[in-house]
Amino acid sequence: MIIQITYANGATQQKQVISHDTFLTVIKPSKERLYLLEGELSHKQLKLTEAERNERKAEIITLKETLQPFAFPFCTDQSPIYMALETGILSLPENQGGDHKVKIVVISN
Repeated sequence: MIIQITYANGATQQKQVISHDTFLTVIKPSKERLYLLEGELSHKQLKLTEAERNERKAEIITLKETLQPFAFPFCTDQSPIYMALETGILSLPENQGGDHKVKIVVISN
């Protein structure tokens, strides 16, 4: 599902809504592994053989392919933005501005 958020100041955003479970089981571990592998490849003092470098590069390609469907900005079905779909109030912690009146429309399922 794609939603469009319009804030009180007129600014708009579009986000893909994904399940929180997908975030926890696919996106988060894939990104963590990707960052680890990219870090290992860029670390000058880590002595990797050419075969080890190639294995990591191949895994990086696979991880990026896994993450490609989630390249569009997203929020989860447990996020404050998604919760505001019904209420029209984006409830954030006070240090992030507190409650904001928003208009959220479903653009596509």
